[in-house]
Amino acid sequence: MENFGILLTIFFVTVLFSAIFSFIEIHLINKIEVNATADLKRKYFSHLINLDYEFFTKHRTGLFVSCLSRDAAAIEKVTDSLFFEFFSLII
Repeated sequence: MENFGILLTIFFVTVLFSAIFSFIEIHLINKIEVNATADLKRKYFSHLINLDYEFFTKHRTGLFVSCLSRDAAAIEKVTDSLFFEFFSLII
């Protein structure tokens, strides 16, 4: 009976540490995604601001917005698959 209590304690401690590390992993992944997306948007917007007026009269602005949205979604997919699938296999 004493061994059962020790095993039960070890099990609960293991589950607790697993939950804590899973939370930290998800938090860090989200932080990386947000920073990468924000950096991409910042650079893209800075580039668009520095373009000539002629460029905007010849091109549709909706195209740029949709490209930026697609790029942000692509970064999110890449980081999700990289961290949740690849790094989980290593750890």
